[in-house]
Amino acid sequence: MRTEQRIYSDQAELYALAFAYRDVDDEVSRLVGWARDFAGAEPQAALELAAGPADHALEFARRGARALALDLSPTMCRRAQESAAAAGVSVEVLCANMVDFRLARPVDLAFTLINSLAHLHTLDELISHFAAVREALAPGGLYVVELAHPGDFLGRGPRSTGVSQPWQVERDGVTLTTRWGLADDPYDPVRQLFSASVEFQVARDQAREVVHATVVMRDWTLDEIRAASRLAGGLTEVACFGDFEGGPVDGPDAWRAIFVFRRAP
Repeated sequence: MRTEQRIYSDQAELYALAFAYRDVDDEVSRLVGWARDFAGAEPQAALELAAGPADHALEFARRGARALALDLSPTMCRRAQESAAAAGVSVEVLCANMVDFRLARPVDLAFTLINSLAHLHTLDELISHFAAVREALAPGGLYVVELAHPGDFLGRGPRSTGVSQPWQVERDGVTLTTRWGLADDPYDPVRQLFSASVEFQVARDQAREVVHATVVMRDWTLDEIRAASRLAGGLTEVACFGDFEGGPVDGPDAWRAIFVFRRAP
């Protein structure tokens, strides 16, 4: 098994803990707000793609929406099902590839967060992904994509040291320190592939464990994302933000690139 796959299978619990710092309630509220602004109504059905632990899908379910979560990892899918059962909510979990998935019924909102499109390594995969999302959306539905900001990887100097700053999360007696990528990790400039060194440092009671892996991620420029959506057809960009507060992507405080696309009515 490739080491990058271990992050989403053998270490699914650690991955979920590593990203537990996200303010899921606030981010879902932002997604709902954008749906009101750009689609005219709150979503009745929402799909989280590359969902991992599916925290956002779970929150949509808590709010009464029909919630779906799609992930390629069977381990992540089982975890999402268990979390939904424990929370007493219904989430439809699909173990499928976000490149070419199909839904039985369309959704009003689809979203891919935490730069998960970086797991698509070629333009053909990205175009196919957008086409699959288009077919999954009801007419007028929205697709929201959160990406790394171009400032993290474009420029004439070394790769931004921001990728190598560790962060720490504590929960249920476990302290996890995560490092995702180093400035001098191998980089393929022709294919725009970054081989990120990932390290989980786990402290539990008196035990210590360190888990290492490499995750290969594609750096997508904003124009590549726009081109792929146009080539797929049927999706129109209606906004591009630099953070979840709705700041401009080219503003001085922008740290993400968040696209909002709308399917043609």
